Amino acid sequence: MNIAIFNHYWTDFYTSKDRINSYGILNYLKEIIDKRHNCLVFDTVKNYKKEIELPEELFYLKRYLKEDITEYLFFNKYYQFGDKKNFNHKELINFKPDVILVSSFAFCYFNGFKESIIYIKKIVKDAIIIAGGSGASSNPIYYLENTPLDYVVIGPAEISLNKLLDNIEKGKDSEIENVISRKNIFSYKKDLNSIYYFSPFIIKINDRRVSLQLTRGCPENCSYCSIKLIAGNKFLFSSIDDIKKSIDNLKVDNICHFCFEDDNITYKKEYFLEIVRYIKEKFKNSTFSLENGVYWKTIDLKYLKQLIKHGLNQLNLSLTSIDFNVLKNNKRDYSKEEFDEFLNLVENFSLPVIVYFICGLPFDTKDSILETLLYLASKKVIIGISPFYPVPNTEIEKVIKKALKPELCKGSSFYKWARIRTKSLITFFIISRFINAIKKINFFDIENLKEIFSKIKITDFKIEGNNLSRRELTIIGIIYSIKSKKIFAIKNEKKYYLLEEYICDKSILRKFFKKILNEIDIYTDYGKIEPKKWKDLCKILSQ
Repeated sequence: MNIAIFNHYWTDFYTSKDRINSYGILNYLKEIIDKRHNCLVFDTVKNYKKEIELPEELFYLKRYLKEDITEYLFFNKYYQFGDKKNFNHKELINFKPDVILVSSFAFCYFNGFKESIIYIKKIVKDAIIIAGGSGASSNPIYYLENTPLDYVVIGPAEISLNKLLDNIEKGKDSEIENVISRKNIFSYKKDLNSIYYFSPFIIKINDRRVSLQLTRGCPENCSYCSIKLIAGNKFLFSSIDDIKKSIDNLKVDNICHFCFEDDNITYKKEYFLEIVRYIKEKFKNSTFSLENGVYWKTIDLKYLKQLIKHGLNQLNLSLTSIDFNVLKNNKRDYSKEEFDEFLNLVENFSLPVIVYFICGLPFDTKDSILETLLYLASKKVIIGISPFYPVPNTEIEKVIKKALKPELCKGSSFYKWARIRTKSLITFFIISRFINAIKKINFFDIENLKEIFSKIKITDFKIEGNNLSRRELTIIGIIYSIKSKKIFAIKNEKKYYLLEEYICDKSILRKFFKKILNEIDIYTDYGKIEPKKWKDLCKILSQ
């Protein structure tokens, strides 16, 4: 059979280059089925990004968006990544596909998925269309009911896709586990916990960067997580021999960086250690990072030392919250004290650490979120904040009891799913970026700070001064914000710079500034900023 493989466009605020790079998932899918079928890949996202208007469902965010050239900027522009027409139409028509596979990145990007396959269906009317991927796996019935799809494959394609293709080729219509068709839409068998073989996902991004995913599934049971819907709750892993063969075939620089995209790769310690040892042998100057926030309870001091020895240059940790009630009700099995103990261990190493936490979960309060933010501000870490967003059919959906609309399920929608309203969620997001900017700036270099402020004049929220760098404007914005107990964006008006106050929850800001001006030390790359320090820095602004 002739099989065409597509991704689809999506829209969001995020501007990371990774969003417009194909990480090779389409080619990986091609490898799974290529031995028996003719396949062509159509990457509709590649090299395509444009600024667009906010969709109607997100209009409520418009008043919060400001032009800001500081390093703590909030979102200010909305983008489309890819386009439904961004492929070679003639090539598709000439190929005459019998089947079209469409990978769905996430449920929150369903609208782009829907529009894309409707468009493709018009071009090749007789082709059978099959969807898979995280989005379709989490909510397969919704996908079938709202698009011209013929089938949805739930979970990893290795389990059932080839069986489905065999049935289509032979004209059979027998039921296949983890496959939903229009005919069996409400009666299907699902089992994602069987042991199955899968090749390692290793893709060269460029000469100095490689993306890898070698494991699947998670034995934890967090109420908000969708992993078990997509890959099951058993921890599975690719063969060591296959991984080594793939690494042997890589043609990259000796100083290459390896990005592990796995959710829980440190669950099997010796397995992962053998892999990074092998990479270090092949590429002696290479480094690696664990991109998705590892579960820190799987790492002890001895193991951390070994990982650092073999190239770990950044540690990404998943926290969720430090509030006991939030952790308990979302089935996170640890305490603030345990996490604190682990961080104290990590601080013995000169290793950059990012800690991810979620704000706006059910059982969250404004005080619990602020407490987590201030706790992380006082630690030697960068804060990775994520506003809570639900995924269909996760356990937490039962608690929310709201209809889930794709656009509102984005992490950047700041929708009030629980008790925390949009304005408050945005305030916490801005504060986290504000703190991260503080952590990266040397506020102890007084002479440099005096020089910056000697070059400017601030009157009526206007900053007069020439050739100011982004870093200098960030410093000005931070000190001015702290002195005013508000957070200001800075807009470039060509002849001058304009200070504009971010729309924030004032009750949260009052508590935040009170804490950092009177109680909380902020840990920066250059030392701890004690409350008294801010009072001294504000004097520079007054001079």
